[in-house]
Amino acid sequence: MEGKLKEYIFHILLFDKFTFKIIHSVLISFLFLFFFWQMFVNLRILNFDRCEGLTQIPDVSGLPNLEEFSFECCFNLITVHNSIGFLDKLKILNAFRCKRLRSFPPIKLTSLEKLNLSFCYSLESFPEILGKMENIRELYLLKSSIKEIPFSFQNLTGLPKLPTIFFKQCNG
Repeated sequence: MEGKLKEYIFHILLFDKFTFKIIHSVLISFLFLFFFWQMFVNLRILNFDRCEGLTQIPDVSGLPNLEEFSFECCFNLITVHNSIGFLDKLKILNAFRCKRLRSFPPIKLTSLEKLNLSFCYSLESFPEILGKMENIRELYLLKSSIKEIPFSFQNLTGLPKLPTIFFKQCNG
């Protein structure tokens, strides 16, 4: 009986060490993910320039501090997730030469200062503007296929007067 008791205690101690190791591993993993996520939450600049394999911009709502987002020359990019239009701190948004980009989601980017949609040959309509955008100073639409400007374009109140040439250089 005494031998079985020692064996039983040995198994309990072994199980407890095993359980401790599992809990320790889970805790370490959780802390790693937490700090890893914190790095992304505080991300200010995201650059996907020249990512030829990129076909869509995913949900970026988990990046609330993003100030600059560029996906220039992503020739196979077709869609952009709606969340991009609600990044409150975004100042620069660059989609220059995204040849296959078909549409752009509605935007409500109160901090936006610069938007570049030039050479987006497949882009036929300008995105809806969901609120006043008083900080925008630069808008580039050269060589796009934009055929219509929505009524909400008037919400881009920070833009200086646009020269006539601006419209002549669009393909539409």
